[in-house]
Amino acid sequence: MKRWGRLRFLPLLKGTSIYYRIFMMTAAVMVTTLLISAQWMMSVFSDSLEKRARENMSNILEQTNKLIDVRINAIMNTSNLVFNDPNIIKLFEGMSAEASPDEFYLVNTVNPAINKFVLSDPGIVSIMLVNKQKRLFIPSADFDYFAAGVDAAIAHYYSYGDEQFTRGVMWEPAHSMDYASKNHAGEILIKLVRDIYDPNINYVATMIINISEREISHFFQNINTPASTVFYVLDKANRMISGTGVLQDDEGGDAEPLALAAKLREGSFAAEFRGSSHLFVFHELSGVDWITIGAVPVNEMLRDKERIIQGIWYFIVIILLLSIGVTWGLSYSITKPIRRLTGVMKDVKAGNLDVKAEVQNRDEIGMLSHAFNAMLSRISELLMQLKESHKKEKEAELRALQANINPHFLYNTLESVIWLAEDGDYEEITEIISKLGKYYRLSLSSGMDVVPLQAELEHAEHYLAIERIRHGDRFTYEIAVPDSLHALTCPKLILQPLVENALHHGILQMSNKGHIEINGRMEGDVVVLTVSDNGKGIPAERLKAIKDLFRSGRSAELTASYGIKNVNGRLQLKYGMDCGLYYTSAAGEGTLVEVRLLAGGDEPL
Repeated sequence: MKRWGRLRFLPLLKGTSIYYRIFMMTAAVMVTTLLISAQWMMSVFSDSLEKRARENMSNILEQTNKLIDVRINAIMNTSNLVFNDPNIIKLFEGMSAEASPDEFYLVNTVNPAINKFVLSDPGIVSIMLVNKQKRLFIPSADFDYFAAGVDAAIAHYYSYGDEQFTRGVMWEPAHSMDYASKNHAGEILIKLVRDIYDPNINYVATMIINISEREISHFFQNINTPASTVFYVLDKANRMISGTGVLQDDEGGDAEPLALAAKLREGSFAAEFRGSSHLFVFHELSGVDWITIGAVPVNEMLRDKERIIQGIWYFIVIILLLSIGVTWGLSYSITKPIRRLTGVMKDVKAGNLDVKAEVQNRDEIGMLSHAFNAMLSRISELLMQLKESHKKEKEAELRALQANINPHFLYNTLESVIWLAEDGDYEEITEIISKLGKYYRLSLSSGMDVVPLQAELEHAEHYLAIERIRHGDRFTYEIAVPDSLHALTCPKLILQPLVENALHHGILQMSNKGHIEINGRMEGDVVVLTVSDNGKGIPAERLKAIKDLFRSGRSAELTASYGIKNVNGRLQLKYGMDCGLYYTSAAGEGTLVEVRLLAGGDEPL
């Protein structure tokens, strides 16, 4: 077989150039692959399009159901308020069996008692309270007593009081306005009917809440579905509650798919409906025993299929033409590999290590180009590793120093919370916890090491506010940094340790009232922030040790004073030895520390 293959293809390839062989074989592979891929894509597309349509419709109905549930719950809450309203129960309890509705209405002025619930929800058209035994009929303000047919309307509403103690909460499907309305003539209504009882579970009245059907149907408007899609909301008796289809109890012969969907409750199927194939997708509502059904014509759902398939074929043809052109150019370029490789070598000799030799085939020239590229990549990799190693070393040291600060902050803040809790100052506990949350939100800074100066000032201010709650009027503070500096960036957590040091080692060591002040200024390209206090001050020997160690870059050797040596070490590591902390102090007169950092020097290392 191997010998036969050689004899068969040898005349075709014998004596041909590399250019010709690469072009023919690459073009054949590309064309074959694209045609097979196109056929597979068409098959997968056809199978998955309807599946995606089902999923999309299901998601739409699921989200719509959530909105309807929220709306139904709101209306149920209103009915609960009416149910438990003591004024309404008292009005009915105070009525004698001989009182007429007009007398009750005029004497007790019940309109405000139920109108307030109508006004609280724009979707509620009216509320009727009836007691058939006492012949009581109490409507909200929308009922027109002076219109024709008012007696028939009242008699109709009396009929809702026939099923005491058996009905529970009942929903009546969509229907036309059944009374003379002052403001909602022609409205389509949905009714919520439930009985009201007194605390002794004695029947008081029947409540009928008339709700605009648009409160449900508007959820189906402007949904991203084909134009002929219809939606239905059915109750457990397959009665039409709402929807965008015809608002009637059945659709003639087309009612069978709706009944089947109502029976299955959840899922989807395809069926004939209104003379064409429709996809039915349906979901139950959780808050009420209803089901929402969406019916979309299959032909509209798939109307873009042919257009998309045609577009895919156009795309494949374009890709084929481009592939052939690219193959032609690639094959032609292989005829000049030696000159190109020589040009790359000249660039490397001149010191440019970013160049690459193009590897376009796997013959001897291609292998040489590949080996040359591997050598360049290895040299570049070694240089990058050296640079990256130095960068990671500095970053690791910086993050290690900074990470050690947060437990120190948390300990001191929680100490203040414990102190307040022991004294029972719950309002101040609330305030300090709020400040603590803001404090740590700024501390985290979304994982950033560099923050705006304004955020650093806010961080220090939250700390001072927390300590102010703890120590009362033992000290005051002021932050007076010019607004022009707020947008500058700096490492985070450089001011709070200084403020904490000034408070705990300076002011709180004195019996008199202390003051802390934060200022800032620019000196050329150096940002100078100052934290000053009128506290105890630093002894001369200690002050000299701090200055000597800080200026020599040996912050870590400073005993105690963890916070300030951490800040100084981070600033010198980031900006150089001329930056960091500069202390001025005198025993009994207070301390001033300057924070010096470079403006615009906060780019990542």
